[in-house]
Amino acid sequence: MKEYKYTKDFEDHKKGELIEADRTNYHEYIHPLVMRGVLKETGKKAKKEEKPVIDMDLNRDGVVDHKDVSIGATVMAHARKIKKEGVD
Repeated sequence: MKEYKYTKDFEDHKKGELIEADRTNYHEYIHPLVMRGVLKETGKKAKKEEKPVIDMDLNRDGVVDHKDVSIGATVMAHARKIKKEGVD
C-alpha cells in the first residue's frame, strides 16, 4: 500500500493528513487528486540498483597492469582449450 498526504483541505480531510491507498481505488479516487495537486505520494521510492563493480586486479597488488592482463589471458586460453577438446 502506498501512502499519500493531502496538500490542501479537501472535503472532510485536512491539509497534512495521511491516507493509505491500494490499487482498487487508485484510478477512481487517488489519481485524479494527485493530478489536481490535492495529494502527493509520501511512500518509499524504489531504490535504483547499483551495478556490481568488477575488480580487474587479479594478482591483488593494488594496480591493474600487464601481469593482471597476462593472468586473465592465460585463464581464458586454458578455458577455450578445454572447451574445444571437450570433457572426457
